[in-house]
Amino acid sequence: MVLNNQGRYKEAEILQREALYGYETVLGREHPDTLASMNILAMALDNQGRYKEAELLQREALYGYETVLGREHPNTLTSMNGLAMVLNNQGRYDEAELLQREALYSYESVLGREHPNTLASMNGLAMVLNNQGRYKEAELLQREALYSYEMVLGRKHPNTIDSMDNLASVFRKLGKLEDAGHLQRQALEGYTEVLGGDHPHTLVSMHNLGEVYQDDGMYTKAEAMYQQALRGLESVMGPEHPSTQRTRRKLAECLSHSLEGKSISVDS
Repeated sequence: MVLNNQGRYKEAEILQREALYGYETVLGREHPDTLASMNILAMALDNQGRYKEAELLQREALYGYETVLGREHPNTLTSMNGLAMVLNNQGRYDEAELLQREALYSYESVLGREHPNTLASMNGLAMVLNNQGRYKEAELLQREALYSYEMVLGRKHPNTIDSMDNLASVFRKLGKLEDAGHLQRQALEGYTEVLGGDHPHTLVSMHNLGEVYQDDGMYTKAEAMYQQALRGLESVMGPEHPSTQRTRRKLAECLSHSLEGKSISVDS
């Protein structure tokens, strides 16, 4: 789990595969500790962009938790959240929304509205709504999650910064570019301070700030953000990771716009 949080996903995968084999050998495939190990391995795969493998593991873990602990046990709900995230990453937003809503309702019933697990589920649902283009709904949920995270965990906690980053994305899609830029810069500063400049979350946040600049017509600033993010993502995540490819595409858009601008200038 520590390696996952540090963004060292390949190392996390190797260790977690060993742990899962050990748990399964000693305790059996459906023991809660085995299922927890399965969950963590699925997260490492999801973070590497290996969504199909992650989905298979998450589905098995969720089924196991439901069988052993019941549908509303916090461990089951954590697994439900994890599967929803994998589905969201694959663009299967309707399926992800159903799972996130169920997890959020159950978390709230079992743990309360302001528990960190409830807030993580709220955050996940807001991300799905954002991806579905339901920006107003996403904004309301994301504002609540961010406010509560700040109260419960503090401004510098990684979960709070995640929520800040997500709300900035909603603002950008709503065309609130000043608000988006202000919040995105705060998120980037927070990630850099708390996780370091080479952490995947920091690099993705850098990309996100580039998108704000690009939408605001500030192509030189956007290009600089994309280039820095791309160098880091290629090094940390590899050239084929979905986040790396996305940044490469956005940088190409910026470079293409700059070339078009120079061409118009020469022609005139």
